[in-house]
Amino acid sequence: MRINWEGVIPAITTPFNADMSVDFGLQAKHAQWMVAAGCTGIVPFGSLGEAATLTFDEKLKTVATLAEALDGKAPVIPMVSALSTAEAVRFAKEAKAAGASGFMVLPPYAYSSDYREMKGHVTSVLAATDLPCMLYNNPIAYKTDFLPPQVAEIVREHPNAQAIKESTADLRRITWLRTLMNDDFKILIGVDDLFVEATYAGAVGWIAGLVNAMPEESVRLYELARAGRKEEAFELYSWFLPLLRLDIGTKFVQKIKLAVEYAGWGSSSVRAPRYALEGEELAEDFLDLRIRPWLRRLITRAIAIVPAVIVAVLYGESGTAELLVFSQVILSFQLSFAVFPLVQFTSDKRKMGSFANSRLLTVTAYGTAFLIAILNGWLLVQTIAGWEG
Repeated sequence: MRINWEGVIPAITTPFNADMSVDFGLQAKHAQWMVAAGCTGIVPFGSLGEAATLTFDEKLKTVATLAEALDGKAPVIPMVSALSTAEAVRFAKEAKAAGASGFMVLPPYAYSSDYREMKGHVTSVLAATDLPCMLYNNPIAYKTDFLPPQVAEIVREHPNAQAIKESTADLRRITWLRTLMNDDFKILIGVDDLFVEATYAGAVGWIAGLVNAMPEESVRLYELARAGRKEEAFELYSWFLPLLRLDIGTKFVQKIKLAVEYAGWGSSSVRAPRYALEGEELAEDFLDLRIRPWLRRLITRAIAIVPAVIVAVLYGESGTAELLVFSQVILSFQLSFAVFPLVQFTSDKRKMGSFANSRLLTVTAYGTAFLIAILNGWLLVQTIAGWEG
């Protein structure tokens, strides 16, 4: 199947059963869901896919299962990552037979070396297959760095090297690559919270992580950014960024798999040596996923009224108490201005996709915010009347 190396391409997570075996069936349905939302390919066995914990046979079965499930609707592009060059070459050959449409080729990830040895490894894989390939450059994670002139040399020698996943988080690399390559060579960004900036710099594709939980939103952001609709893209990007940042840090796999669980696609279980998130690290990163921002504001503003009411009842004749009530009421009045636009935004299916509020939830939120605004207004009137009395 032809690969155009553009669009949103998920680095798919690997779901596990209770006994920690791979849940191939669930992963296939998960891939179908993301492709139906507009994703243009699937990359298994990336860092997010816990490739280092999968056996050779598990990888081949994953490729075959995904290829059968997608049935030509989108290409399966497994990452070639192995401790030895010989195993990487063997995998490229056998994965093609299993149904792979192309490969994402990683340099030696456990042996950080110089360009001569890095080139020897990746070009051995490129020479072992006639399928289209994408190089993967991520010096932050793997300590090996292909500079743009080195990429250009490899591409000249191996025409099936058609693209690169650039994950240095340095936008200058995109510009540098564009000056050395022709337009047929595609640059994709591999850093979720840098996607929009990279697109404006010239990236045409996104190997994405959080897309595993929010494919419609990811595809919408891609479409807006590529179309140059900057204001709309920025509005969605601003809302999305706290979640996109789950894709960075040591425990990004656990974070994104938990987001995937919240989206309804299996358990967040990870294979050792990784452990599931717990305690403070769980609360720190997932409050935004468990409680919608506008609802969290609604709750906190409503709570802010409580001390004001208590003070008014107990110390109503005190000037200091009246001043406190007045300040609390003014603070709480921000509720209407904060909640109404947030509810409007989170109810817009064009921006929120499958996560948009239902009609009932929207009406309830507006009604609750309106009632609290009336209560604040009444408290304000009573406070001012108390002063005049």
